[in-house]
Amino acid sequence: MNIFIIFLFTAFSNAFSGALIKSLYSEKSAQIIESTETREVRFLNKNWKVFTGEESKTNVNVPAVFEEASTLNFETSFNVPDKKNKIYSLFFEGIGYSADITVNNSLIYKKTAGEIPFEIELPSDILREGKNTLILKIYSGLDSRTTIPVKQQFLTPRNYSGILRNVYLTAKPNDFLKEIEFKSNFTQTGISIDAEAIISINKNSSSNYRLEYEFTPALNPNGAEKFSFNLPPLKAGETKSAFNINLKNPAVWSPDNPDYYVITASLFINDSLIDRTIKNFSIADLKADASGIFLNGNRFTIRGATYYFNEGEYDNATAQEIINEQLIRIKSAGFNSVRFTGQYPNPYAVAACRKIGLLPLLEMPLNSAPEEIFAAEEYRMRYKAILGEMLRNYSSYSNIFIVGLGSSFLPNSEKTKNFIDEIATDVKQKGYVAYASFAGIPDIFSSGLSLYGIELYSYPIEKNEAALDELEHPYFISQVTYPDYYGNASGYLVNNSTQAQAYYFDKFLDLTLKRDFGFVINTVYNFKSSHSSFYGGYSDDYYTRIALFNRPDATNSLSYRVVESRLKNLSGVTIPIGTSVSENKPIFILISLGLSILMAFVINWRKKFKEDCSRALFRSYNFFADLRDHRILSGIHTYLLLFIEVGSMALLFTILLYYLRTNILFEKLLVDIGSNRLIDLISYLAWNPGRAFVSLYLFFIVKMFFLSIVLKLFSLPLKNKIDFQTLFYGIVWSFLPFTIVLPVELVLYKILAMDTINLVAIAVLLIMCLWILFRILKAVYVLLETHPLKVYFYGFLSIIAAASVIILYLQITNATIYYFMNTLKEYETLLH
Repeated sequence: MNIFIIFLFTAFSNAFSGALIKSLYSEKSAQIIESTETREVRFLNKNWKVFTGEESKTNVNVPAVFEEASTLNFETSFNVPDKKNKIYSLFFEGIGYSADITVNNSLIYKKTAGEIPFEIELPSDILREGKNTLILKIYSGLDSRTTIPVKQQFLTPRNYSGILRNVYLTAKPNDFLKEIEFKSNFTQTGISIDAEAIISINKNSSSNYRLEYEFTPALNPNGAEKFSFNLPPLKAGETKSAFNINLKNPAVWSPDNPDYYVITASLFINDSLIDRTIKNFSIADLKADASGIFLNGNRFTIRGATYYFNEGEYDNATAQEIINEQLIRIKSAGFNSVRFTGQYPNPYAVAACRKIGLLPLLEMPLNSAPEEIFAAEEYRMRYKAILGEMLRNYSSYSNIFIVGLGSSFLPNSEKTKNFIDEIATDVKQKGYVAYASFAGIPDIFSSGLSLYGIELYSYPIEKNEAALDELEHPYFISQVTYPDYYGNASGYLVNNSTQAQAYYFDKFLDLTLKRDFGFVINTVYNFKSSHSSFYGGYSDDYYTRIALFNRPDATNSLSYRVVESRLKNLSGVTIPIGTSVSENKPIFILISLGLSILMAFVINWRKKFKEDCSRALFRSYNFFADLRDHRILSGIHTYLLLFIEVGSMALLFTILLYYLRTNILFEKLLVDIGSNRLIDLISYLAWNPGRAFVSLYLFFIVKMFFLSIVLKLFSLPLKNKIDFQTLFYGIVWSFLPFTIVLPVELVLYKILAMDTINLVAIAVLLIMCLWILFRILKAVYVLLETHPLKVYFYGFLSIIAAASVIILYLQITNATIYYFMNTLKEYETLLH
């Protein structure tokens, strides 16, 4: 019955919802692409209209995000003054998640993974001189089998729907530099740069062309160098030209010296400028082999932090400021790298890494995906296409050297290994260092991976020091997490307090810095999740509690100071010891004790009630027969029993939920169902035991009435009629065994917290539930005077049928079986 109610909640939780739209527009937003003498770039952020169908349209400025709708249309108009002599393009910094893009009623592009910045050249045959209409039909939903990221995600940032960032209209000349690419060459004789340009020419020309590059060091603007190359007459179409450039004193980028070049590329015809574009480039060389990572020939150890940013919480100008401030704060703590995981990053964040001196670890936002989807050829092709687009487009903002394939991969799965082999080999051939992050220590290795990431969740790394020593492949701790649920406490003996978090990272860094292997701390700044987390810590506003700074506006914390002191080798930070605090809630003891005393009082108050309880428990057939025949049974006794046993049930499940409130397995299994609202509800109950008890108390009372109504409806076709009150009394007395566990509930949380006989406790609970189910079925066949085998057959058949429908529905809609199996396999290897 509980499963059926959860199924209804999951299936219909999105019914009767309307779109909620939030504008993130600001006039102060900076442009990420620049105008030049030959190229015009202008915002298309103002005067959009939003609508779902034929109803009235709502005016909005973008960026703008929306909720409570699966699709939403965004419409605007733009002017094209010179269609013949210009090539126009639309540039999107990011949309979520996918969109159909229409210009003047012609579908020109279908975009998935829209958070990746992208540009669309507008076909001249559909453009009009003057006003043109642009419509984006945005699809909000992720799914469980095809999208990247997938719908079910653990400890990742919320996915927003809408136009997430700025939109631009660009105009280029008919003859223009379509692409310019640069690559550093480090040899024993020096450093050179391979430059490649793709030039697009509108029509054949007999004129001589000249391509000019100006390299200006960002930290030394007076040290600019120019290079000029003559080109032969170019034919209509695209022409690729390659050159080798040698700088006098090349400025080499590193985290300690974040210098880079602002390169101005100019195309001339007979000394007349026809196009000019600007691109930033860093001279650097990163390689990896069996002995480790080397940056510019020197050994490089990743000392990183994950970075998440909630796109839908700030206007676009404020977002740019916060990104810059937070990354500077990460750099000032002593980190040299940033791992972008769980989402496609804001391009401003990637660009800021180059300037600040942080090596970006750019990762596909694939998290805890089941191995079954990797076997699909269509999924692998889609993954490769999106990965290629991500690398190509983000490379415009910062040099990308290290590429992650995803997180929480199964470390012992042959299917996962085959998928990683195929992808990593392609990535390696393109010159990148590839890594994958595993849910545990891998024991199956891929020939294409240069690095193996290992995830830790509140797990002392020293427990696996020996296993790490046995690894023959380069590895790093790709994600180390320790939540801070309770804030400041007396000391680190209070688990999951600020002091405990600081102490955990102090011990972690003590070992990793001595051993000199890489790590990524998860995370410096908190983020909003798509659901109220269990392990990540519950909060009403969906912010997790895993970061060094638990508030987005915080500027100081004990954990941050400890990490900073370790990374910068400063004097140690004192962490108080304090005293441990029991997590057992007094409310559990008080309610259990109160209900136990009440039960004892009622039993000894009336001999008849004691006899009824004894007969209902040990001679249930005779008891239900007397109930059917309307033998004397006090209604007061029944309702007193209802009050006590419902309290016992509510308390039992409240204690279980409270114990599971930080359990990774429990949260992942709920995530696998695919309903964020269901997770929010259960997480709220788990983290608020007082309110959970009241809510569950009311739930179980309603459940008993509902079950009685269902049985009454099923009894209508039968010859033997029975009144509703008798059925209800039968249901109430069927749950009598729950009163037996009242004394156990006094110490149940402590038993569970010991984590020694939990399997036995679960087995006893399951046996009790099965016993109560048999008691309910016995009450049914006795009260309705039907054959027992018939009731048991149809009863279990109904349960199996209902469970099958639920499982089939969840499998079809959310691939829940695949995710359940993946979670169970993952939990066996996870270091938690």
